[in-house]
Amino acid sequence: MSEQKTKNNDPSFDVKLNVDSFRQALKSASFLVEELTINLNSEGLSFRVMDSSHVALIDCVIPNSCFEKYEVNNDSLIGLRLDSINKILKELDANETINLICSVAHPEIIKLRSKDMEFDLRTIEVSETDTPLPKISYNSELTVHKEGLPSFKKILKTFEAVSEYVNFSGDNQQFILSAKGDNGQSRSVIERGMPYYDLSHKEPLDVNYSQEYLTGFLKTLDKRGFKLECTTKMPLRIHVPLDNIGYMDYYSAPRVEN
Repeated sequence: MSEQKTKNNDPSFDVKLNVDSFRQALKSASFLVEELTINLNSEGLSFRVMDSSHVALIDCVIPNSCFEKYEVNNDSLIGLRLDSINKILKELDANETINLICSVAHPEIIKLRSKDMEFDLRTIEVSETDTPLPKISYNSELTVHKEGLPSFKKILKTFEAVSEYVNFSGDNQQFILSAKGDNGQSRSVIERGMPYYDLSHKEPLDVNYSQEYLTGFLKTLDKRGFKLECTTKMPLRIHVPLDNIGYMDYYSAPRVEN
């Protein structure tokens, strides 16, 4: 069971980063939670969140080298309401940068400064949950380049008509997505060598995942490629690059057969 802990916080920082990556990370996090605790330390910005049913988890890391400016005087935990900050980020140009500023004098306020506007957001009480990441050796990988994202989303969306779950199977020459339920069944095959996809199988694959969680997360991705990794009977991981070396990893538990 995860242990929840709080930390007395005396934040003081001034950092500047790309709007696009920050917006993507927070948009995806809002699929699972309404409030977020961001960790800022000498290494960079990070957060880890899990949904209330413990089916899905997001782990996000943006190293300090991804920032245009990075001044963090001490380790800081910043609590934010995602609906408020997402509304602001949504209106900013993806190519611009944004400053996040907090002072010791006013730790209850985080200042967001873009090229044209400045916002003061009130922070919320912070908490940090000690949630370990799954330790899995993945046997199957499917890389979906950004050009293939729309069609991959469409495949999964149509599967919702027949089942609440999607099945992944295949071998080293193909990755098979299928769904089967009382209303019927559907199937789509990604062959090795198809444009916008790369696949690799070390062992045969056969595993089911929730349509709601998988489709819901992919819906939050904006024109980004990703690498989907899975193993029979194990949680999947979707690795989404952010900037050059930053990333967001999404985990989802498999369907457990009764």
